Amino acid sequence: MKKTFEYIGLFVFVIFSFYYTEKVVKLVNDNDPLMEKISLYADETNRACVEGYTTEDGIILGVSGLIVDEDKSYSNMKGFGYSEELFVFEEDLCSVNKSEYIDEYIIKGNESKNAVSLLILVDDAKLVSEINGIAKAKGVNFGYVVSGEVLKENEELFAKLLDDGNDILYGGTNEDDFETFYKIIDELGNNTYCIYNGEDVISYCSKENVNSVKTDFVYNKNVLLNVKSTLEKGNIYIIKENKYVIDELSSTISHINGKGISIYTLTNLLS
Repeated sequence: MKKTFEYIGLFVFVIFSFYYTEKVVKLVNDNDPLMEKISLYADETNRACVEGYTTEDGIILGVSGLIVDEDKSYSNMKGFGYSEELFVFEEDLCSVNKSEYIDEYIIKGNESKNAVSLLILVDDAKLVSEINGIAKAKGVNFGYVVSGEVLKENEELFAKLLDDGNDILYGGTNEDDFETFYKIIDELGNNTYCIYNGEDVISYCSKENVNSVKTDFVYNKNVLLNVKSTLEKGNIYIIKENKYVIDELSSTISHINGKGISIYTLTNLLS
């Protein structure tokens, strides 16, 4: 019994020693001028998550934050000196995020981004190059919503659009077509979304961990007039590929930017 108490006492002593040593080290580190500079930088740059929210129609994603890991940053700099290149950051993930809500439609971007997204619902891709030329002239990027069949028939064109910084998004209506789309887009190394186009897509898109988006702002003409009457931060607009929208794209972009709102790709709007 005596030995048992001795072992217990030794165990408690060891645990206390570790705890005390850790506290002393932390106290010393906290008073180190290097740690003080790191803490000051963290106070100035830490960006907490801007939480999203849910509605009956779908979700509005939160915007993840970025927080300085002061202890890891201190360990990196110890012996080298203060350097912003040696900071370690941790993501402050929001509770309303893409992985947790893979089975819900995203209906809007977070308003804190101060941006909207313009998606082109591609028909036969004959006007896509002209549309992309308008976007490039205005210094913005679009998302091009295509079926697997259209992507397969115009793979070189859409690969070039990806290289230019645009999104390629799924806009078909059946699982077989999605599989064709996803195989190509995965080989191109592009993150993507499924866009609701009259048929539920969540059931098969979620199998590949691809989030789905649904919006009420779908136009095939009078684009400028419609955008003017509905413009809000975070909105996602779908514009159908046709000759009627070509003349309005440039003025629509100018109107949005003139209101102090940026135009992001869907990937950036929902990041």
